[in-house]
Amino acid sequence: MSSSNLSNLNDCGNVETFLLCDKVGEVSTRFLRTITFDCEGVYVSHVDNQLDGTTAYVVAGTATDCNIDYEQVCYRPIPTPCPAPIVTADNPSAVIPEFSRATVVANPNNIGVVNLPSSHDGDASGGSWSRFNTGNADAIGLVVDWLFLAPQSNPSAIQLFTQGGADVGDCDGVGSAVATLYNAAGTILWSGALVGGNGGTGWLTDLPTGLVGITRMRLSNITKSCGGAGAPNIHIRNIRLLAEYSIIYDYDCHGVTIEARGDAGTVTITSTTITQTTTPHVLTFDIPGSSNWQATVVTDQPGRFSRLTVNQNNPTVTFTGTGVANFVVSSVDYDQPENLTRVGTMQFDGLTRTLHDTLTGVEVTGQEIVQCCCDEAPAADGDTDPTEVQQTPSLSWSKFGIYTNPAAWSSAQVTTGRVLTGLSATVTVGTATVIDADGVSSPLVPVGFTAAWQAELNGSLNPPMSITPSITPAVASTVIVTWTER
Repeated sequence: MSSSNLSNLNDCGNVETFLLCDKVGEVSTRFLRTITFDCEGVYVSHVDNQLDGTTAYVVAGTATDCNIDYEQVCYRPIPTPCPAPIVTADNPSAVIPEFSRATVVANPNNIGVVNLPSSHDGDASGGSWSRFNTGNADAIGLVVDWLFLAPQSNPSAIQLFTQGGADVGDCDGVGSAVATLYNAAGTILWSGALVGGNGGTGWLTDLPTGLVGITRMRLSNITKSCGGAGAPNIHIRNIRLLAEYSIIYDYDCHGVTIEARGDAGTVTITSTTITQTTTPHVLTFDIPGSSNWQATVVTDQPGRFSRLTVNQNNPTVTFTGTGVANFVVSSVDYDQPENLTRVGTMQFDGLTRTLHDTLTGVEVTGQEIVQCCCDEAPAADGDTDPTEVQQTPSLSWSKFGIYTNPAAWSSAQVTTGRVLTGLSATVTVGTATVIDADGVSSPLVPVGFTAAWQAELNGSLNPPMSITPSITPAVASTVIVTWTER
């Protein structure tokens, strides 16, 4: 936005003057609007004057910007909310079949192992449990395997219910261990730290995706919770693998399919909410065939998602933290003709900025401003209809200035790196002098006279060197200069 006559107001507020047009039908009358802003930049009041800057002016029609200060921009539709999804698959069953048996693999310190089968077929609530008699110590050297009758695949987590007896906080649980998953050939599929602790909660150890053909799980380096304090033994009520929990939702919104994955013990997913207690949860979008598709996760908890915009290159979002997050999925296919990037202008009436389509001049809403990347060639069939072919022409800007002697306009005021494509000057008070590109001086008279310079066919313009208001015996002259750049 271009403005002039910027001045301080109470050290921090300011006053700005804009050249506007009062449009009544096809007739436009130019006038000056001076707006006062407070120290926070908030509008306070405005005064309208004729071009002499002192005579009051009353707007009779619509105040607009006379095609001055039109900022040319590119815009496209904002993704719109998708309708409520239809559930096409639901796998809430989270428990893989229990281990068939458990066996001690190594026990060099002869630790007493009691009721080991209860570690895989017992009551997780505490009705029965297995016990390692360590005497207030860790289970040093003890290695235990849990085995399946048939290979299992795609678990999401290991779930551990620890502690024994009615008191689930008396420090007789598994503090930590190393868990290792094997296939039938004895190949290690995964190995990592087992999550445990004091208390009988179902501790969860997240597993990576893609674990296939598991026949055996091993625990080693088993430690006692509370560092050896409390009860003298280590108990396991139940240990098991959790299956991958999945719900697939189909959105009838440009062919979008959203797939949510996690384990039932820690996350509950509906079409519009995620409720999570511990682990991060991933939403994976099935990208349609379009190469220019985009979806947006609109949520009341944006900080809990790894990203809010999803496309074919980044198809997943991760929900972190605990609690409930509400979300809606919006999407748009930018390959569809109605969603092409178009060129518009940001217009200003001295108070409000609005977006207008360049071709129709109609104000448009529900759009987002995007970067204009380049000039784009017409389609191969020669079709140049901008409603069907995405075209982004070179941008141009219009600017103006109000100059009262001794202030003057000069070609140095053209923005560095841009080319001057049009120029006009109107005397509003007194007279002015123009010095052209060849150094020839010419007067601009009378008041209201406008001189204009247009670009050549090659798009460039040799501007005058300066336009200077004159000093007459009675009044300091004023001239309004407008120019366009690209």
